[in-house]
This record gives sequence, C-alpha cells and structure tokens, in this order.
Amino acid sequence: RNGRIPDILFYVQTHNPFMFQKYAERLAPFYELPHERSEEEKLATYLTWVERQYGGLHLLDMGRKRPLQDVYTAVELLDKPEAYRHLNIKTLQQNTMAKKRVDGLLLVKSEKRLFVQGGPGAGKTTFLKHLALESARQDGQLPFVPVFVDLQMLADTDKDLFRFVVDEFAIGGFSAAAPFVQRCIRDGRLLLLLDGLDELPVEDGQRKRVEQKIEQLVRQQQNQNCHIVLTCRTAAEHRRFEQFDHVQVAAFDAAQVNKFVSGWFHDDESKKRAMLAALAAAENKGVKDLTQTPLLLALLCMAAEDSATTVLFERRADVYQKAFDVLLRRWDAGRGIKRDAFYRNMTAERKQQMLAFIAYETFSKSEKLIPLHRLQELLREYLVTLPDASPAQDIPTIAVLRAMIAQHGIFVERSRGIYAFAHLSFQEYFTAKYIVANVQHGTLERLLAHMTEDKWREVFLLTTSLFAKGDRFFDIFLKRLATIIADLAPIQKMLRWANAKATQATQIMQPTYKIAALRAWNLDKVLVRVIENDYAIDLGYYDTLALYIDIDYSLALDLGLNRIPKLVSDSLHAGFMGHLPRNLLDLYRRDDLFSFNIVRVFERVIELSLKLQLEDLAQELRSIIDSSNNAGGLDLEVLERKTGTANFHSRDLSGLAYLIVTGWGEQYNIFIESVNWDEAEWESYANYLKGTALLLACLKMATVTDREGIEARLLLPAAQEKGS
Repeated sequence: RNGRIPDILFYVQTHNPFMFQKYAERLAPFYELPHERSEEEKLATYLTWVERQYGGLHLLDMGRKRPLQDVYTAVELLDKPEAYRHLNIKTLQQNTMAKKRVDGLLLVKSEKRLFVQGGPGAGKTTFLKHLALESARQDGQLPFVPVFVDLQMLADTDKDLFRFVVDEFAIGGFSAAAPFVQRCIRDGRLLLLLDGLDELPVEDGQRKRVEQKIEQLVRQQQNQNCHIVLTCRTAAEHRRFEQFDHVQVAAFDAAQVNKFVSGWFHDDESKKRAMLAALAAAENKGVKDLTQTPLLLALLCMAAEDSATTVLFERRADVYQKAFDVLLRRWDAGRGIKRDAFYRNMTAERKQQMLAFIAYETFSKSEKLIPLHRLQELLREYLVTLPDASPAQDIPTIAVLRAMIAQHGIFVERSRGIYAFAHLSFQEYFTAKYIVANVQHGTLERLLAHMTEDKWREVFLLTTSLFAKGDRFFDIFLKRLATIIADLAPIQKMLRWANAKATQATQIMQPTYKIAALRAWNLDKVLVRVIENDYAIDLGYYDTLALYIDIDYSLALDLGLNRIPKLVSDSLHAGFMGHLPRNLLDLYRRDDLFSFNIVRVFERVIELSLKLQLEDLAQELRSIIDSSNNAGGLDLEVLERKTGTANFHSRDLSGLAYLIVTGWGEQYNIFIESVNWDEAEWESYANYLKGTALLLACLKMATVTDREGIEARLLLPAAQEKGS
C-alpha cells in the first residue's frame, strides 16, 4: 500500500483496461493513501488522474502520445444533423441553407443532454477528452466533475451505469465515491462523457443493453440534473434518445485547420509554413478538402512531418489511398472495434471496387448528390455480381449503405434521403480507380472525351498517378489530341511554321531548350501579335485569346523555357539597356519574344568573343537579316562563322540591337497576316491547347519509360504526329 502498487495498477489499467475494470472493486483499496483522506483530497487525486489519463492524443502511426492541448482545436457543432434536414437536391446544390455552427464548449455548458454525431475521425472522442480536461483542470472552462466512460467497457460488465461511474472514481483514486457522485448529480455538477455507442455491435445485443443502461439512468428523477454528452457515428442504428438534443460535429473550417497545423508544428516553423503553403496551392484543392476531417488532417501532418522535402502531396493519389486505408481498415482495427458481420465480411478490396463503381457511374453523369433510390440501384447492380451473391431483390441495400456511412465516413447523408461522397476528392479518386481497373473496357477512350472539361481535370491527374506504367495512356492521349485539329488547314500551317522555327533554333541552341518548348513559345508570340494588330479578330475574342496565350506560355515554361535567360541581368542589362533607343527599350520590356532573341544573339557574341569591329559586324548583320527574312528568321549559324577572338564592349551594341529587333519583328509580322481564322477554328485551337496543357500536367505525375520522347511529340503538326 505504501510502495509501488498504485503505479503498477495504473500501468495495468492503462494497458489492459478491460481486465482492470473486471477487478476494479477489489483493486480500489490499493489506491487509498495510508491515512484517511478528506473528500477534497480524494477529488484532487481523481482530477489529477483524469488529466493524466485523457491529456494525450495517440493516432495510428504516431510514435508517441502528443499532448492534447498542442493540437486541440475548438470543436463546433451543427445545431441540427445533416441527415435530419428535409432538403431537395436543388436546394442542396444552391447551398442556400446555412448551417448554424455553435461552439461545442458553450453548448455543453448550456444543455444538459447532448447526442453528438459525426463521421469516423471527426473528433468525437477527442472532443470528449477535451471536455474532461476542461472540467478537471483548476483553470478549466467547465464547472463540472467529469467521468469518461468507454461504452465498450460498460457493455462488458453487468454493472449498471451508476455503479460503473462509481468504480471509475475508485480507479482514479477516489474510493467509496457513491455519496459524492449522488450529490454531484443532484447539484448538476457531474458531467458524464459516454463515448462510442456506434462501436457496439447490434447483432449480439450489446448495443441494446448499453442503450437500456443509459436510459435507465436518464429516466430516474434523482438524475435529472446530470449533464451527459453521448457520441455516436452518423447513420449508426440507435434509439432516438428523445431526451437528448441531437447535434453533429461540424467539418473543420480554414481557421480551425490553420490552428491545428500551427499547434502540430509549434516547434518547427519551416514545416508549418510548408504544410500551410501546400494546402493553399490550387493543385492541392482535393487534399485540402480532406482537412475538414481532423483524423485525415492529422495524417497529412504526419506525412509532412516525415517528408524529407518541403514539396508536399505531389502524388495526391498516394495521399488518398492512405486515407482510405485508414478509413476502410485500420481505424476500427487499431481500436479493437468489431462491426456487424454482414458488411464486415466484404474485403477492403471489394469495398473499394464497389465505391469505384458507384463513383464512376455517378461522376460520369455529374451526380454529386445521389437520391437514395439511385444509390440502392447502384449497390444492387454491383453486389449481385459478387460470388455467392443473393438475388437482387434480397440484397439489403439499406443496411449496406448505413454500414458504409457509419463505418468509414466515405459516404454521408446530406439531407433526408440524399447522399454524397464525403468529399469531392473521394468521388474523383474512386472514379480514377475504376478507369484504371477497366481499361480493357474502353474507359481510357471515354475519359479522353472529357479532356477539355474542367471538372474532369483532377480525375485525369489521379488516373495518371495510378498507372504503374503510363506509356500507353500518353500514346492514346497524343493521338486523340492530334485529331482535334487534324483537318484544319490554317492551324496545321501555323503548327508547321512553329515547328520549323523551333527545329532551326534547336540546331543552334541545342541542348539549351526542348523543342516542344520552342514550338509553344513561337505559337504564343503569334497570338500576341494577332491581338496587338487586331487582324480580323472580333473584340469578343480578346479575353479568350489571352487565355490561349497563357496556356501557350505555360507550356513553354513547363517544358523548361525561361522567360528571359539570366544573362540579361548579369551580363547585358547595365551596358546594353542604357544605349537602346527609347522606342526599342519599351519594346524590349514588354515583348518577351524580342528580348529572348536579342539575348540569344548576345550570348553568342559574348561567349565567342567576336574580334570584328562593331562597324564590320553591323554590315554583316544587315546582309544576314536581309537574306534570312526570306527564310523566316535570323541565321545564327551564319553569325557564328563571322566570329573570332577579340572582345568588344556592351556599350557599342545599340546598333546591333536595332538591327536584330527590326529583323525579328519583320519575320513575325509577315506570318501573322495569314492568321485569319473563323470562330470554329479558334474554338478547336483552344481545345487543342487546353488538352496539351492537361497532358503536360499529367506527365508530371506519371511513371513512363520515355518522358522526353512524349514531350517531343507535343504541338507537332498532324502529319508528323501520325508518323510518331
């Protein structure tokens, strides 16, 4: 009694609570101090135990417990669970019904009975732990004496709820607590935290027995002032508990996410900044959606913690797969929870196949909100194909749906009888999984029909990520792209011109830039000239053309073409810019094509250390420009042959600059006079560029054997693409 026995018993209680609870009454005396303690001393001991017992957060892959106060973020509750709302699909789509969010702590103070619902990982248990800590601490915000009850442990004993609570006090060092507990209930000081009603299986009667124990305590007149918070997963079958106010844990908003991340990385500022920046990136919108669920946000934080780089979530498919692995397999298993058998017997792989089928069928028809009858149809259509399946009419689709919602949180009920994937990213991911798994049935070809639709972009990227080897996908993609403009002669003419100019440039500049980047650069500058000179272009096209130009320029940058080489600022800027005539200086600053080509020539001049005098060089350049204009551009190889060994100064380059600028300007002005397309041709060209940009984005995520070979086929004329 005076030795280490209390410490040993606490260790047993922590590591094997089921065994400890079984012997709680016999073990309780060993928690008493040698002298008779006052009630205040016993309560202080108990509250210290509560802080120690519930002050940590331990998730699946976390190596150590993390103090709860480091990451706890104030929970907000919806005043009415979504599944209790009676809204139609149109109203939900318009999102006109605001959801009233209430501070969870304030609601616990003001309401005696709360039935708190939420999906897996929504933070229900963590919320109860926080309530326990805020009640137990001297500086806490709640004026209660807390008792945390794991309902699975209550189910494993014959004790009623009151006796179980008294034994919890004994375990925490407060023996013979029954009179004290009765007074606390009478005075409204006891806060009963009942966790995990959904974790009790229905089939063996455990849940029903525990519900009866709760109702027995609630109905008794002497217990009317007892404060109770009961948690249960959304859609789990349970009694209505009419004496309780039903609320739902609200999804995290941006402020809560920022607070959680800041708390998680409170001792690592660089990781915190990298995490918040990654979540803010437009390409990670799907990942950001996951942060609405605290469990998944914690998984993302752990992934960032383990990352050796500050570039996070590059392969979103891997992020989603890990999330589903946790939701479908490990979250319940890691806590020893056994669900009902009829759905549990489906393997995780079968469940993912079923979700993929539903996702593809609904996403393809733009169904984000799915009526119950439609979802039952799809469940029946899939389940009837399984080995040993029951006849379609005997398949318990409602039971399967409820299990999917309660056990995994991948599906949610948005309103009475209207369902959806919990996050759009879930629907997109499973759509991509279905496409990859069913390539032999033409899913790739059907996917490519959507290459210009923004809503399909993430599905394309995820599909690419899921292929172990994506070469065939890109071959089909490139050929499909070529068909968009294959029969449009004016566009083919421009592609041939851009390709010829790019080929000529690579012969001189190789291996500085990729040829597809130079094609994109040339196409971009032609469109700039079209807008500037207004060659038969309706003003209504201007905004659209600007978009096309952005796409072209983005393609060039993505393929490794810098806007202006570093040589401008380092070697040329100070000397050359000061001598450039004002009109050419303005042109240089606003026109990247001219500046790019000036820099390329000047690089040659400096690198090869020309020995010719400026006057001689100017004379040579005049003849070079005159002869090359007929061929469509400056011949830098001819310039090279005129070089020698002597240096000359940048201040003498203004005449050279003038000749180069006017020479390049003439060749582009000559070409753009022929760009006079009709509306259908512009639309086709837009789709072609948009598809090309998407292909390049996919390529960044892909595993392929010849990445440069795929890049080299971008923006080719149709005749050359057919030969690829």
